Amino acid sequence: MVKKYVSPFIFFFLEKGRVVVWDYKNHQQFELEQSYFERLSALSQGDETDSPIDKELFEANMIFYSDVDIEWGWDMLSKIFHIGTQDIPLAYNTSEPKQFIQNYMEFCEKVSTDIPCMFTEKIGVKHTLPPPNCSLFSTTDLWSVLQRRKTSRSFTGESVSLNIISTLLYAVFGNIHPEWADLTEYNLSDLSYRKSSPSAGGLHPSEAYLVALNVQDIEPGVYHYESHTHSLTSIRENKDIPKLGPLLAGQSFAERLSAGIFITARFEKSWHKYKHSKAYNHILLDIGHLSQTFQLCVTAIGLYPWLTAAFSEKQVIKLLKLEGTSEYPMFFVGVGKGDGHSLSQEMREYLRN
Repeated sequence: MVKKYVSPFIFFFLEKGRVVVWDYKNHQQFELEQSYFERLSALSQGDETDSPIDKELFEANMIFYSDVDIEWGWDMLSKIFHIGTQDIPLAYNTSEPKQFIQNYMEFCEKVSTDIPCMFTEKIGVKHTLPPPNCSLFSTTDLWSVLQRRKTSRSFTGESVSLNIISTLLYAVFGNIHPEWADLTEYNLSDLSYRKSSPSAGGLHPSEAYLVALNVQDIEPGVYHYESHTHSLTSIRENKDIPKLGPLLAGQSFAERLSAGIFITARFEKSWHKYKHSKAYNHILLDIGHLSQTFQLCVTAIGLYPWLTAAFSEKQVIKLLKLEGTSEYPMFFVGVGKGDGHSLSQEMREYLRN
């Protein structure tokens, strides 16, 4: 008898009374009858007998005749995500250039209806921001900024001007390219929404929520940045804001930032065009582009940036009033004045003692 191995690339879930097996490597799902589930369970426990249904399980990639696995140092959830978002079948994929163009155009036409609103507006008091002062970025060269960019954790809590915050919001999250001339030239649809960083499909599902701690001419609080009008909408007043330290996994030095920004993602903007799970990867890459652009812009104007993904999603969802929506917090970036040290004042004191 040949030893059989259950595929390491499957998991099971219950759906409306049915047992479903998901082969996340080959992007297939099957409803399992009880006998098939029991057979897989027996094989996973080392059963070496033969069964009439083994041939079907082999053809469905549920079992193998040799041990198949990959080296993996994280938990099963991360393994499912990593492998399950690879080699997604794409409707327009082909090796023939002209056929690819035709397939892609048909795909775009298909998803061009019922597009979710590109611009997000929140209910609350609106605050007009001063015009961005883009000349702030002309006082230094790109190479100097790249050399000076570093993540700082040593801040003084001093204030920054609203003009600087306005400029940062516009430069990183604003709609700085109002028209896609290279698209309109060929009568192609123009989403009229482009930031300074790239985004999969030009969708830009990210949103920015300013946490104003010490910003001149604006009350401390949480504000949503409305990119298409370059304004802020009040989400929470200062008295309703918890301390940033406990919110950000104990990183209490964040409370000495001048301001921070929670970057969220509106998943439905991506769901509309990309139905496959690899689109989640796209969103993570989008956030990475934005956070780097933010750090470079902060460095260019002579301030210090900080960033983290360590926070309580549940608490941040509540803080930003996102309960019951398909918008979720993904990242946090901060800006402030200080000495630019990589270690916080508390960490340096601890190490000295």
